[in-house]
Amino acid sequence: MSDYQQMEQDLLFGVLDALPYPAALMNRQGDAVYVNSRGEALTPSLYDVDLTDEPALLTCLKTQKESAARVSLPGENGAMLTGLAEFYPVKAGRESVGILCLFKPDAKKEGSRYDEIPTKSPVMQETERRMSRLARLSCPVFFLGEEGVGKEDFAFNLHLRQGHDKPFSAVEQTGDDWFASLCAALGEGRGGTVYLPDAEALTPTQIETLYPLVFKSAVRFMAGLPQNCADALLGLEILAGSCVELAPLRARPEDVPPAADYFLQRVFSMGEQPVTGFEEEARRAMTTYGWPGNLRQLEEAVIEAAITCPGGKIKAAHLPLSAASTPGPLRRLRRGFIKERIEAALAVHGNTLEGKRKAARELGIGLSTLYRLMGEEGGEQMTDNR
Repeated sequence: MSDYQQMEQDLLFGVLDALPYPAALMNRQGDAVYVNSRGEALTPSLYDVDLTDEPALLTCLKTQKESAARVSLPGENGAMLTGLAEFYPVKAGRESVGILCLFKPDAKKEGSRYDEIPTKSPVMQETERRMSRLARLSCPVFFLGEEGVGKEDFAFNLHLRQGHDKPFSAVEQTGDDWFASLCAALGEGRGGTVYLPDAEALTPTQIETLYPLVFKSAVRFMAGLPQNCADALLGLEILAGSCVELAPLRARPEDVPPAADYFLQRVFSMGEQPVTGFEEEARRAMTTYGWPGNLRQLEEAVIEAAITCPGGKIKAAHLPLSAASTPGPLRRLRRGFIKERIEAALAVHGNTLEGKRKAARELGIGLSTLYRLMGEEGGEQMTDNR
């Protein structure tokens, strides 16, 4: 390379580094030959994703005209990069020398976190493959999983992969008018996604009402369901939705250490990091623990351990594992409060199945959560008087 060519290359790289967006310079085969600092800082970086099969890039290479599309780019360990990719031809005189890619990543929904966690387990890798396939379809999707696995986060992730800038709306299932709000969101929507946290709360009449709205609307319908809900799924068959099962942590212990590292990094993302990681004993304790509260409980345990640990690495003793499984005074007080609220709601609405549905809506929880809390609070004797 001559001095003049070197100077031109340095100038081009300097321009890329000055751009306000992540950018990659690609050769005529679509491989990245240079990525600016913003592009390297992405997770995954523009170096680590494969754009060679993206239709918009192929169009730009073929026509030598600018092209753009929303893309979902998988990286290592289940990481996913979503956003708008713009492709521009780069020429030296009349000769094409490559493609410039400007990437504008989608902003994350506030609170969305569990879908970003790196995973190693085969079961979650299969979930990732299923999510990638569903991103190309428009059918309703039901996310099945226990509390704390991040059903809404994964629904939002799938929404982003659809490659548009339409809104994601989660319906708050509280009050008497939440179903009317759901119907309005489906009937008046102009694209995007409407997410229902607990589809098990839908009555057969409500499902019949939803049927024409779901299939005539430009909005995609997604919903959450508890892990074991054969009866609820049977009732929802009319909506012809596809299911994504999110495995509990106890079924994929190899995912616990990377998830704990991820949560610890988030704890210290805004300041100094006096805690540097986990001792091996702590990692073993986390891996062998059952995590009945799944990712949500693991996140809370990591935060508590980071507060308790004076510095250095977190020890097993800093993790509130025994406290999570053994009710203390505060937990017993909370249980008593929940029991009183459930009993008061059932006294108003009745102990029938419909009464329990209404009680769950009034308390702002799903029907399956109500049954679980009834059991925890000594409600095993409460029966369904249908």
